[in-house]
Amino acid sequence: MFDRRSSLGLVGGSINVDSSAWVSREATTGPGVDSYYEYLLKSYLMFGNLEHLQMFTELYGSVMQQLQPPSYLPGSAFLVSAHMDSGRLSRTFVSSLAAFWPAMQALVGLEEEAVQLHEGFLSAWREFGWLPELFGLELEQIDPHDPGYQLRPESIESNYILYALTQDPKYLDVARRIQRILNTHNRVKCGFASINNVTTGMLNDFWCRGKASLNVCQVMLRQRTATGQAPLQVCPGVPYAHHYSDIQESYFLSETVKYLYLTFVEGSGALLDYFIFSTEGHLLPPQPPADQEAATAEERVYLEAVAESRHESKCTRFCETSNPVKQAATVSQLQQAFPLLHFDAADAELIQRRRCVACTQVTKHMGSKPAADSSLKIEQLSSAIQTAYVRFKLRFNLQLST
Repeated sequence: MFDRRSSLGLVGGSINVDSSAWVSREATTGPGVDSYYEYLLKSYLMFGNLEHLQMFTELYGSVMQQLQPPSYLPGSAFLVSAHMDSGRLSRTFVSSLAAFWPAMQALVGLEEEAVQLHEGFLSAWREFGWLPELFGLELEQIDPHDPGYQLRPESIESNYILYALTQDPKYLDVARRIQRILNTHNRVKCGFASINNVTTGMLNDFWCRGKASLNVCQVMLRQRTATGQAPLQVCPGVPYAHHYSDIQESYFLSETVKYLYLTFVEGSGALLDYFIFSTEGHLLPPQPPADQEAATAEERVYLEAVAESRHESKCTRFCETSNPVKQAATVSQLQQAFPLLHFDAADAELIQRRRCVACTQVTKHMGSKPAADSSLKIEQLSSAIQTAYVRFKLRFNLQLST
């Protein structure tokens, strides 16, 4: 797949495994390709394979160069989808699956970028009541073909990791609010159900088509939100079965509620120092180098990264030597919270070293990349996004407490 990237350094969303031809040439951070980026990074953190890190570094740089709109444009809080060959904007909708990207950025020390992108997804939570599967860059619309919330964990994972790294209490408040939403509106007799349509609150679009226009539904929802009322939960004449999707996906337990739980466990952020979280939220210990030659190569690259980190302050936290006393206290706290897990100091050292290398290499690579020509993106942004600029910026800058 890496060898089949375009001249812009982008990969598509789907590939034919028989012919190796791209089925979808849409470059995105959403469905089809999201975990590919994640596992290039995490396979390096897991095994120390520098080839995987080099692939991730190059692809990450291309995504940030080609799919990030200029900061002065509306919708710039998100990464867009574009044609992998031309870089032309392919759609103005954002996938909720792309909310994992800030977590990945935070793992390699790109904290500022992670905070900015995550804040965009939190704005979508605030605007729609849930995080829709697909929503407009300007936060003014949702995709009518996929208007629900399917208990997705990606934004909650990013929120946990950012809280673990920054200890900023606003992320704790975000988790508390999301937990309240799930308990109040998604909990049913036998578990937790997806929302079919976030526009109407609990109802799917059956009610909107049969009783009122979609615009009326949106107005009603916003009026109720503005006055502090709960979203619509029951509508006369609509069968109860239409209020929910009758399914609870397995990732809800393995990821969504797990990341919420970990956010509230004091000191649980240190789990990131001992385990790699798989894309389904499983905790995996890192593996040492395969042989002495690999160990020697890893040590050499790490020492180079330590020297480089002196010029990159954002990488210092991963490259500085751990305090043994502080580390022992951290392990003691983790063992009390998670008595069934084993915490090995060698694992923590491996992950710290590899995150140090990843941080310095990605940061250095990004500093060497020229700015992308944004004229095509500007040309393709719709007039609706342009006119919503002021409204979006005001909403984006609001604090969560408001």
